[in-house]
Amino acid sequence: MASPDLQQTFQAMKLDARATLSPVTKRTRRPKSRLLEISRPLRDPDYPNYCQAYGYYVSDQCLYQTLLKLWPTVHNTHNVYTIAGCPETLMSEILRMSSLTILYGVQPPDMSIPEDCIEERSLVRILTLFTDEDAEFGRRPSQKKVDRLSKLVEQQPRWWRTFYTRQDLAL
Repeated sequence: MASPDLQQTFQAMKLDARATLSPVTKRTRRPKSRLLEISRPLRDPDYPNYCQAYGYYVSDQCLYQTLLKLWPTVHNTHNVYTIAGCPETLMSEILRMSSLTILYGVQPPDMSIPEDCIEERSLVRILTLFTDEDAEFGRRPSQKKVDRLSKLVEQQPRWWRTFYTRQDLAL
């Protein structure tokens, strides 16, 4: 059996070791990013089967300019032609926003939208962050990511009634 002096010495060494641990050696958890705090919109009673998307109206030029802000060397690479087909996919990878996609929505009567953002049949091209569908709404991005993209696109996102039914998006 160890002497009381030896036990006290070991005890003091344990306490001293705990006190000298630097914050780097302690395990710390990164705080989870806060999901975007937003209420799901009510379904339009005139179009209950149509999805609603949260995002920005965009033109090809807007998508390309946003991509240049994210990846300034894109115009110097030969990949610019491949990127031009799906810039939202590359933006999704760079920003780590898995649900970023292009959908088409109906122009609200009280909102003026630049002509280059409007497609045939008066549909507005929307860079969509997520829809009101349960699966996507649950995977909405963090507030920080939305703020960053809003700054790049130079507008605030909003809800849009899409051209797609819930069955269309489920496929």
